[in-house]
Amino acid sequence: MSCILGDSCKATSDCAAVSNSKCDTNCVCDDAFKVSDGSCVAKAVNEIPCTDKGDECESIDNALCDAGTDKCQCSPNFVMNVATCEPNTAASIRVGATTLVLSVFAAIWAIFR
Repeated sequence: MSCILGDSCKATSDCAAVSNSKCDTNCVCDDAFKVSDGSCVAKAVNEIPCTDKGDECESIDNALCDAGTDKCQCSPNFVMNVATCEPNTAASIRVGATTLVLSVFAAIWAIFR
């Protein structure tokens, strides 16, 4: 028996025709996925509901549960790239540039002091 999303099922194996799906009396997308054109595609980080315990966000590197929205969010210094949290390279570049400028000013100050 091979079912599509929405069809009744008895076991998750009945839903095997659709990747990232499971049986919940009907074939539905796994929790971290949503329906799109009859398929299950990854939810964005901030679309995944979570609880105070935050276990729901553990499968996403550099994510945590935002208690204010009860949704996963990227950790500080990381930005959302749909279903992942990537390092915020723009912030790293700004910090690096600021450090360089301050080092130059400190050297100049030391020379003319």
